[in-house]
Amino acid sequence: MGYFIEKEFLVIFVIPLYLIVSGIIIFLKKKKGEKVDSFREIVKFGFVLYIIALIGVTLFPIRIGYGRQSITMINMGINYIPFKSIIYDIGQIGIGSFSVGFQIKLLIMNVLGNLILFMPIGFIVPVLWKKVNSLKDIVFVGFIASLSIELLQLLENFLNIGFFRVVDVDDLILNVLGAILGYMAYKLAKLVVTKYKIKGQKCR
Repeated sequence: MGYFIEKEFLVIFVIPLYLIVSGIIIFLKKKKGEKVDSFREIVKFGFVLYIIALIGVTLFPIRIGYGRQSITMINMGINYIPFKSIIYDIGQIGIGSFSVGFQIKLLIMNVLGNLILFMPIGFIVPVLWKKVNSLKDIVFVGFIASLSIELLQLLENFLNIGFFRVVDVDDLILNVLGAILGYMAYKLAKLVVTKYKIKGQKCR
């Protein structure tokens, strides 16, 4: 018999650890007379919460004490052909016992879910790291983050320590597109804020 490590473990363990470490760093900065950017600290904490949620959704729960999957099962859980899964899901609409509406809803949720999942990366990363401030940088960060998750899911499948997940290049593509959409939202928000500041200065 085995047991599960649920995603709540991340919340219980990581958040207090982050708050303690962050509190010590802020204390030391203030002691040295260095300025602490409150807005940046809030955004950093929000980003940590996002990373915890991302890991929890994509990699947890973790199963301990179960046997390995067969190599055949692992191979069945890999799609490296772009848009194959999406095209297959579209082709399955109207087939089987599920209603057409439910199948369409499931397809939309899968596509939108993968897009929305990575939008915070495109929005928050440029705020926290000024040097990561181009579309190329965001595509690279989104790609590495998504690829890391897919590879970890593959490892989980091989070790049989997580629920069986399909390691899918479509997820990788949608995640990167989500990061790009987040970056576009960031640029738009930055433009609005800049115009607001300029307008406010002219009114004075």
